[in-house]
Amino acid sequence: MCIRVRGKNDILYFQFDENVVFNDLYEELKKLLGLPAFNKNGYYSKGFFDFGSRILYEIEIENILDVLINHKNLLLVGINHPENSQKYTKVVHTTIHSGEVVEIYEDVVFVGKINKGGLLKSLGNVYIVGNVLGDIELICRSSKIYGDSFMGANIKIFNKNIKNLTNFSASSIYYEDGKIIIDNGVEHNV
Repeated sequence: MCIRVRGKNDILYFQFDENVVFNDLYEELKKLLGLPAFNKNGYYSKGFFDFGSRILYEIEIENILDVLINHKNLLLVGINHPENSQKYTKVVHTTIHSGEVVEIYEDVVFVGKINKGGLLKSLGNVYIVGNVLGDIELICRSSKIYGDSFMGANIKIFNKNIKNLTNFSASSIYYEDGKIIIDNGVEHNV
């Protein structure tokens, strides 16, 4: 058994073995939730998932949620798993052309050019080594853009915009107090 289930108060605690590959845990969870004990008409058990020190990837969390949605017999009240303490920075060498959208889900060193009409979207920090004539969109308010060649660029951070930014000095661009700030102290009220 890869999953140990125990009850405490009115919650079932699912303890997942850290030393077993995820696919085995996934298959066992599907079998467990298919058991008659979990299929009581009109009754939903509450479940708490404890993954110990296992770091879950986004796709693994999605798979767990898919199992819960498909079985419709367990209310998830929480998940315990450690934060991924390792931060990855992706390096991308390319040119983003007009009409092209490139999405990155971590910090990125972008080596190349973002042409007018091209869009780079990121959840993490963006380090630009090249020219930005197009658009950069950061989803997280804590993310920053670092670069030194912005020519008519459009910057969007946490739904705030700077349009037609031209700047040829090394800059960090970030969101703070409802504004986008450029490291040289110029505030853009948007």
